Amino acid sequence: MSNRVFLPGRAYKFLYPAINFECLRLISPMVERRILVSQIRDTAAEPLDEETLAIHPYTNRGRWLVTGIDLEKFEERSFYVESMVSVVEVTDHKFSNRELSSLCRSV
Repeated sequence: MSNRVFLPGRAYKFLYPAINFECLRLISPMVERRILVSQIRDTAAEPLDEETLAIHPYTNRGRWLVTGIDLEKFEERSFYVESMVSVVEVTDHKFSNRELSSLCRSV
């Protein structure tokens, strides 16, 4: 899947593994996630730091990392695009950059 699907300030729902570890990829159940996107990171151009890689060595990573506000938990979360399934824009959750900034500060 391409990063072009995601735009900051827009909300999306998708299926994502409950546990996104390489060794559990095939048996982990998929759960629905909803996120208000704040940024898309190309980890090839902007690699993760060594500390992050060491803390979570078994995470099934990909090139594109989408970060935003989880609309169920109201906290910042990040998801790898390559692990997502059935991505759909949630059209009733479009925010302006000012509203997005305000929401992110309040969490």
